[in-house]
Parts: sequence; structure tokens; C-alpha cells
Amino acid sequence: MEARVWIISLACIKPKDVGYPHELWTQRLLAQYLQRNCMGAGYPELSKISRGTVSKILSASNIKPHKISSYIQQRDPDFEPKSAVVLHTYKQVELLKRRKKNGEKLDIVIVSYDEKPGIQIIGSKAPDLMPVPGRYPTISRDYEYVS
Repeated sequence: MEARVWIISLACIKPKDVGYPHELWTQRLLAQYLQRNCMGAGYPELSKISRGTVSKILSASNIKPHKISSYIQQRDPDFEPKSAVVLHTYKQVELLKRRKKNGEKLDIVIVSYDEKPGIQIIGSKAPDLMPVPGRYPTISRDYEYVS
């Protein structure tokens, strides 16, 4: 039972916290870590633990350290008025396209563009929230547009 608790507690921290370069645990990576470190932690029975056993233990505990769910913590006090402008613009474009489709001649040009290729403008603004047994099964990450 104590070994199972140790496995779950390891799954709830980042591999980087124990010296690995990986950002997330895979079941295989966690099994390898357990095999290599079980003696020093006092759990010699884990020396031959398999990826499948790790998978069963994590599934039974509803812990998914290989998955990330995102959340958004709203920081911009002007978010609502800004989003209203964007949604209004989308609606205007929709109506203009409908009018043009119905044969109406329009003297307006619609230009739409997205992020510049090769440049990532979304970044993590807050520390990851690690899984918590019985409450949060995945790593939660707050993404936001960064400038």
C-alpha cells in the first residue's frame, strides 16, 4: 500500500523535479524511474514493476500525469468590452458575406489574418497545477496570448 502511495505521489510531480529532462511522465518513464529508485526509497518490491502495472495503479487512482488540461485565468479587466468588439466584427463580416452571396455589390474588402507562421504567441502565464489525487487527474495549464 505504501508503495502505491509513493507511485501516485511521484506521478503528481514533474519529472524535472527528480532530475529528468522530460516535462511530463509517460507510464514507461515512470516505471523506469520506479525500477531505478525503488531500493533507495524502501520499496524493493517495485524493482520489476511494468508499465502496465503503473498504468493500472494510475487508472485506479484517476491520475493522468501524461495529460494536460488547460484553464484560463482572466487577467484583463477590459476583456468583456474587447470580446464584444471582436464578436460584433465577426457578425458584421457574416452579414456582409451573406449580402454578397445574395448578389449585392459591396464596396468593402474583408481581410483576415492569423498568427505569423513560426511564431508562438500563446504561452504559459502561470505555473502548472499538478495532479491532486481525488481532485484533479491531469496537469492544468493556463495559456494566454503573450507579447
